[in-house]
Amino acid sequence: MRTLLFLISGIFFFTACDKINLNNAEDSLEGDWQVVRMEQTIGERVELGVQVDSFLEFTGQLGAFSFQEEVVSYTFSVGDSVYQAMAIPWTLTREKRSEGFGRVEQYTLSTPELVARCEFGDQTSDAEQNATQVLLIWQTEAIGAYEMVTLYLEKE
Repeated sequence: MRTLLFLISGIFFFTACDKINLNNAEDSLEGDWQVVRMEQTIGERVELGVQVDSFLEFTGQLGAFSFQEEVVSYTFSVGDSVYQAMAIPWTLTREKRSEGFGRVEQYTLSTPELVARCEFGDQTSDAEQNATQVLLIWQTEAIGAYEMVTLYLEKE
């Protein structure tokens, strides 16, 4: 009985910690962000990886994001494409994934038009708390034409 009680309390503890980390991440995103750097990789995805044809990097004032509690507005350019949205809903999800010999947290930012991996600061265990730097990363997953875009955001 004591073992069962110990297991149940452990599960509640880890579930509560997961929720706290997600709440910290959502709180960190709220506010105004500048896109200060953008990287674009273009190529071909094959079964064994990606063949890169070109890599472009841009720096400066490249766009902006403004996260409020339930909506986000943004504008930025990638190549000839302009991405713009005003007051659309956003969600952040968190999951643990295997990497190397351990498990790491992975956050995903979703809007009706954009789904991107979201990395906070230096990716340490508490990097989502009061973050001032965020990477938004998205890439094509299917075999064929490949594009990966990384936006570097800094909080104003």
